[in-house]
Amino acid sequence: MTELNIACYIINLAVILLCWGIFAILPRITRKTFLFGVRIPEQGQLHAESLRLKKQYIGGICVISIISLGLATAQFFLWEEMSVLAVMYLPLLLAAAQFIIYVNCWKGAKALKKSEGWTPAQIVAADTRTSYANSKMQSSLNMWKKTRF
Repeated sequence: MTELNIACYIINLAVILLCWGIFAILPRITRKTFLFGVRIPEQGQLHAESLRLKKQYIGGICVISIISLGLATAQFFLWEEMSVLAVMYLPLLLAAAQFIIYVNCWKGAKALKKSEGWTPAQIVAADTRTSYANSKMQSSLNMWKKTRF
């Protein structure tokens, strides 16, 4: 066992565990008006189907992460010389699986929104100093075009 392969194995485990933690808390840190990218009313977060979708997502992430940890360990002990490649490609497998799980939950959230007939409030834009300055700049540009010879 070379030091490089051991370092790659430790890095691989650390990356998988970090991704596991980040992916698992993702539904809890998003805004309350979003359920897997679908805009819903805030009270919709407590709906039984919403909670089931979150549990399904977290469960899928846990299963995929445990499988990834197992694959990393098996690769290290069976094909130690492939550790450098495993560091590069095994986290991509985890990210791809997370994406598939997320899309599945997103479809469920869209279906839930449609079945419940949820129509969240429209987003209104705030009038900030920047938008005011941009409108002033636009009007001065129009004046410049009119006064050219």
